[in-house]
Formats: sequence, C-alpha cells, structure tokens
Amino acid sequence: MSFKKKRPIFLTIWLCLMTLSFAYSLFVYTFRFAAIRDNQSGWGFLPGWAQPVFIVLILLGLGAVLLLWNWKMTGFIILVLLVVVNFIFNLVTLGPIAFISLIMALIGILILYFAMKPVWFDFK
Repeated sequence: MSFKKKRPIFLTIWLCLMTLSFAYSLFVYTFRFAAIRDNQSGWGFLPGWAQPVFIVLILLGLGAVLLLWNWKMTGFIILVLLVVVNFIFNLVTLGPIAFISLIMALIGILILYFAMKPVWFDFK
C-alpha cells in the first residue's frame, strides 16, 4: 500500500510558477540572448561566454524544481546554492544591478520555504 502525499495548493501554484519561469528563461536566454546583450544601455556587460553559463544555471534551476515536484529536499538546497552562484555571476557581469537580482531571488526562496513549511518533513 503506497501513501500519496497531499501537496498544499499554494506550494503547487508556486512550483508551477517556478517551472514556467525557468522554462521561459531558458527560451529567452537560448533564443534572445543577443537582444538582451544589445539592450543593456550601460548597466553592465554581458560577454558572449555568459550565455552558456546562464543556460546551465537555468537548467540546474529547472532540475531543482523537478526534484521538488518529486518531494526531494535536494531541490530546495540546489535552489539556495543557485541563488548564491547566480548573485556572484551577476555581480561579475552586470555590476551593482546584481543586488536587485539577489533581493528578488531571496524573496522567491523565502516564499518557497514558507510554501514548503507545512509539509517540510514530507520531503526526503
């Protein structure tokens, strides 16, 4: 007999939003990177080598969300680590605007934490 875990509605919605966000980011950084680089208007510099790095970070984030869908705590840990790595990468390439990115990412992680909190011990 298998026990099927009940995922809270808000956690389900938040995971859906995260999945869509990573999928959209993957599309943009894969097919629209030149437009992003050309429209920076003086707030940093995105070298050509940044595109594959961003794509790898996005794929890792998407994989982490998929782990969360499968009740794996590893997904949360990976997302927290990605926030740190992405902040450092953004700081190197974009400069001070990286702090805005960091604040937004931390807000996202906090929302995820509070969405997971009611079922925290169901994650393996």
